[in-house]
Amino acid sequence: MENTAATPIHLLRAYTKVLKIKVRVCRIWRPRFPGSVEKYSGLHCILVDETQHAVEACTADIDYEIIASKIEAGGCYEIMDFRVNRMRGQYRVVPHDTQVVFTGKTTFKKLTSVFPPIPRHRFYLQDYNSLYPRLNRVDILTHIMGRITAVQHLTQKQINQRIEPKCDIIIQNIRREELRVTLWADVAESFSSLSTEAFSPPIMIVLTILKVKLYLDNIVLNSTGSSLFFIDPDIVELNAYKSVFANCTEAVKKLPPLQNMPMKLKSYRLPRK
Repeated sequence: MENTAATPIHLLRAYTKVLKIKVRVCRIWRPRFPGSVEKYSGLHCILVDETQHAVEACTADIDYEIIASKIEAGGCYEIMDFRVNRMRGQYRVVPHDTQVVFTGKTTFKKLTSVFPPIPRHRFYLQDYNSLYPRLNRVDILTHIMGRITAVQHLTQKQINQRIEPKCDIIIQNIRREELRVTLWADVAESFSSLSTEAFSPPIMIVLTILKVKLYLDNIVLNSTGSSLFFIDPDIVELNAYKSVFANCTEAVKKLPPLQNMPMKLKSYRLPRK
């Protein structure tokens, strides 16, 4: 087994036995069930290999503690004794149509060095102009990047019979088009716990697993129970932003509560018929 070649991620097929994969765990999260309070499903993570192909992996809720103690975000592993199923979830977070399933029998061998190197992150970033065709789609969720230009303090909003934490951020691309992203629940609290004053401008952010919605003829993005954010991640796509905003010293603005739309955004709007 030690000398068995690892199967590349792009060759994974549903319900086909695979002896081993060699991957980096890019990010880990535990989704909250929609409409619930403090009710979560099992562990989910994104695995990427040396060819930059990615696949989602998950556990059953009963195996969460076991698997969570064996892996960490950013770590590289040889993984054996897992299943490969067809993607069944409501949302797809990477293009791969299969899902790796970890169980209590899955083994993880942590690697101290990997060659060829495996990237730390794998995002499927969308240009702002490509968001309209994704309107209300949930079969594939959206990753986006931008410079943070404004934030709104955490507020509490009633949705049906529950109260949800909420905060808005405004991000800008290299064409200086802007988007509003509304963060909810855990990810809103996590973002709001950061102090933007602690970062030197410009502050770049990547947000993952978002829904594309429409508000007042403007494209807006909403977080899901699986959304995460990354400040200034080490990815090549960030280089263009660093070049365009190299001389930017503008501090992040604070949006007043309950403001419908921020300060005449130069935003991506619906195409005219």
